[in-house]
Amino acid sequence: MPTKEKNPDSDWWDELTPNEQSELDTALEESFDEENWVSNEESQSIIQQWLNRDLPITDPTIS
Repeated sequence: MPTKEKNPDSDWWDELTPNEQSELDTALEESFDEENWVSNEESQSIIQQWLNRDLPITDPTIS
């Protein structure tokens, strides 16, 4: 479960643009809404589809 607390010792936050900070804040808020959650089964299905796709061989040393 995500946490709403920001770590004051973190140094990467200040390296983000205000727009990036805003987008991260929005994503964090959206992550608390259970309607946005994806089940483990659905995630596994998506990953399995990606892993099973046929890709062309682009390395000429592989036949």
